Amino acid sequence: MLFIKKYIYKLLHESSVVSIIITLLILSSIAIFAIETEYPNVSIFRVLTLCIAVIFGIEYLLRIWVANLGSKSKKSARMAYIFSFSGIIDLIAFLPVLILPQASGSVVLRALRLLRLAQLMKSKPLAKGLRRTMRAINESRVELAISIVVSLSLIFIGAVVMYFVEGTIQPDSFGSVPRALWWSIATLTTVGYGDVYPITAAGKIVASVMSLVGIGAVALPAGILAAAFSNATERTKN
Repeated sequence: MLFIKKYIYKLLHESSVVSIIITLLILSSIAIFAIETEYPNVSIFRVLTLCIAVIFGIEYLLRIWVANLGSKSKKSARMAYIFSFSGIIDLIAFLPVLILPQASGSVVLRALRLLRLAQLMKSKPLAKGLRRTMRAINESRVELAISIVVSLSLIFIGAVVMYFVEGTIQPDSFGSVPRALWWSIATLTTVGYGDVYPITAAGKIVASVMSLVGIGAVALPAGILAAAFSNATERTKN
């Protein structure tokens, strides 16, 4: 029995094949969720969802069973997994479907399956990449905060200027600063939906300036993160 337990522990924590299978099951579950929104009454999708939930349930129980192999205390190791972020996500990912299979087509239960994306973090390469990302964000948090403040300030300033320039001409779109904020956000983020736009010469000049400033506002945090990633990668190599 101990040999089987150790073998299962090795499969769950060290086997790349099992990791790939779990990843494929998670991606399949998310794909089924997406397809179900187009074909909500097709029963085969509910059957597949139930089968995947059963597999995840078995995996969850096996992880609890073998959790004590890496720890001296059996209870603390198992409870640590059950109440860990990974354990809670694992439980929520399959339990609602098994408890309420007849309601598996509900919007809430289908949406809960999106939590399985968090299970992808079990993959060692993804987990390593996530740690590197969080480290880069943490190291550049001051610069990122400054760039966000600058961007928000520019959005507000652009809305105020456009309110004074276009407010009397287009009261529905620019008649107040809150109304002009929608245009300012869409312009500074370079989205430009086109539903709100200036019609006066002065307004077009302001919009042109805001569009050019928006390119820099979007590029600034990207550059900060790129530099942080580069530094983190260099330290990893060294």
